[in-house]
Amino acid sequence: MWGVVIGLGVALALTPICPLAVIVLLSVERGIRKAWAFFLGEFIVMFAISAAAVFLQFGTSEESASRAASFVTLAVGVVLLGFFLPTYMFAIAAGAHIVGTHPGTATAIAAMLVFLLVGTSTVYTPIVLTQVVPERSGPARARMRDWLAGNWHEVGAVLLVVVGVLLIVKGAVALA
Repeated sequence: MWGVVIGLGVALALTPICPLAVIVLLSVERGIRKAWAFFLGEFIVMFAISAAAVFLQFGTSEESASRAASFVTLAVGVVLLGFFLPTYMFAIAAGAHIVGTHPGTATAIAAMLVFLLVGTSTVYTPIVLTQVVPERSGPARARMRDWLAGNWHEVGAVLLVVVGVLLIVKGAVALA
C-alpha cells in the first residue's frame, strides 16, 4: 500500500499548478499569510476528498470494496488522461487505493496523511523557506516561478498522461 500512496503523493507534488500559485502568492503583499491560507485550503480539501473515498467503503466486504476501488482507479486514470481537475483526481486515486488494501482506520488515516505530506511538499516548502531564509530563497523562487510559468503545460501534460495510463492499467489488472 505504502509504495502506491507515496508514488501518488510524488505525482501530486510534481503537478505544477499549486507550487506556481504559491510562488506567485509569495511575491504579493502579505504573501506568506496568503500562501499559508492557500496551502491549508488545498490540504483540507484534498484530505476531505481522500477521506471520503476511504470512508465510503468502510463496512463493506473486502471483495466489494476492492472491486469498487478498482473501478474508481480505472475511472480516475481515464479522467486524468482528459486533464480534468488533476490534483483532486490524485486524492481520489489515493483514497481508492487505500480502500483496496483493506486497512484499519488508523492505517487509513496515516496513509492519507503520508499522501498529503508528500503531495503538498512542493507547496509548503517554498512558504517555509520564505519564512526561515527569505533573503536566500528569493532568487530561487524567482527562477522556479519563471521555469514553471514557461513549462507548466508540458510538465502537467506528461505527468497526467503517465499517471493516467498507470492508473488505468492498475485498475484493469485488478478487475481482470
